[in-house]
Amino acid sequence: MPKLLFYLGVSCTLLLALASAVAARGLFVAGLTSLGLPLSSLVAPEPSSAGRTMLIFFITIPVAAIFLRMASLLAVRNLFAACLAIFAVSCTALSVFTISIMRMPIRGAIVAPELHHAGFIALGGLLSVTFLVFRPYFKVQASRLLRALVSFPLPLFVWGALEIASGDGSITLRADSAPLFLYLVVLATLFLAVAMHSVRHRHLFIEVTNLRELLDSPADPEAAQNGHPVGFGGDVAFHH
Repeated sequence: MPKLLFYLGVSCTLLLALASAVAARGLFVAGLTSLGLPLSSLVAPEPSSAGRTMLIFFITIPVAAIFLRMASLLAVRNLFAACLAIFAVSCTALSVFTISIMRMPIRGAIVAPELHHAGFIALGGLLSVTFLVFRPYFKVQASRLLRALVSFPLPLFVWGALEIASGDGSITLRADSAPLFLYLVVLATLFLAVAMHSVRHRHLFIEVTNLRELLDSPADPEAAQNGHPVGFGGDVAFHH
């Protein structure tokens, strides 16, 4: 993975963590004063300019590259999970691009707010599944906290979906939604943890990896001589 793309991905991941934290704070403040009003009544969907859409593309692509690199490392241990991870990341990135294009006015017309809400709900579901399918990777490479956190977004998303289904039948997000607030908090924590994990294990992301060499020969000769699993530096990566 090129160094420039890696550091761009880490920076954009930190930016997403900050954006999620700011959104959670804004949702908390709005929820205290909204008295159950729909989120669309507090935050009107503004049309997105071409420059803003390009900025979203610029942020999404490096972050997707970080996750795709993790999927390539996961392929050594679990090829099915790696293929599922690539599919989930691709669908999530495609949904981001679709929502960005939907927010652009076409011939003076703006897409209805309900479609925006439906798009964000779909994005939330895809993002939740994306974090969940990377659990086998974090089970090996990350701490127990991160391993547990990746399982939280999907239950919170289901909770929020049930809250919407039990409403008045319209696809709207409420400003005082507890699952939405917790979902954003968990997302902020996860993006921050992923960025820190990527920096800590940057040798796994930047160095050129040959999957055949990982399977046939140890990357750490000293670890192999001592009978330990194959390691990269001091980090356990893969088992024979």
